[in-house]
Amino acid sequence: MYALKTASNPLMKLRRLTRATELCLCVVLTISWLISSCSPNQIENVAQNEKIALRVAIAQKIADETSRYFENMMSLLGVIAHLPGFGTMTATQQTQILGNVYNHYPMFDRLAVVNLNSKERTAITRMGRFPTEDISKERTEAIRSTQSIGQYIGPVQFAADGHPEISLAVPIESVPGHPTAVLLGHLNLMDLSSLLKDVSIGKQGYAYIVDMRKRQLIAHPNLTVLLNATPSPETEIIHMTSADAPSGVIEFKDTSNQKVHTAVYSTVPRLNWRVFFQETANPK
Repeated sequence: MYALKTASNPLMKLRRLTRATELCLCVVLTISWLISSCSPNQIENVAQNEKIALRVAIAQKIADETSRYFENMMSLLGVIAHLPGFGTMTATQQTQILGNVYNHYPMFDRLAVVNLNSKERTAITRMGRFPTEDISKERTEAIRSTQSIGQYIGPVQFAADGHPEISLAVPIESVPGHPTAVLLGHLNLMDLSSLLKDVSIGKQGYAYIVDMRKRQLIAHPNLTVLLNATPSPETEIIHMTSADAPSGVIEFKDTSNQKVHTAVYSTVPRLNWRVFFQETANPK
């Protein structure tokens, strides 16, 4: 019987971290407000700048924690792939280990051991969960990437039920530097949306995450918006952001209701994703 030690989900820390960040920055804002001898207009400008800085800081914290989450999931796959004799185990033994992973890490929709000829040796798939894109092409890319740089992070895909997921892979090696197979995992991204539901910004603010490569939502507090096949209005502001700036702030008008919105954003390292915080300017 093979067992894996349960680790805490780093995304669960985000709610506490964002609140702590907001509290610290609000304290700074309060102190600066009390000791300021500026004019009312100057005070208003300072307060607005502090407000933007607060939202940028929280967006960056979400981006950093999201990146750390993926690093931890990649490390988990590495631990499995480097279990003593894992590469030479029977398919039954490997399936037993993968099933144990499922019990502790339900965010994985699919796990598979893929030989270097792209043939699957064993795989476990949750009922009704399977990507709609060409998985054979993905296997080829995963093998190529793990052989060249030691890991694979695929593009965002969408499963049959519409939820977003991403593929991760690490090499299985009997001898270091000589892979014999690949451990490929499909990671369900719905955890990100569940997290964002608990992040509140101002009176009408909310956060969402966009895949800049495909210009699609991958996390949103409203699951109806996320799972809708029609492109969401949020993705329309992507072209307003600078590709060279990892973070920033933009102001834009919603043509459907003429409301002016402010959005700050920060980039998730390596993934080409951006975390946005959006709210109506001066909501009544």
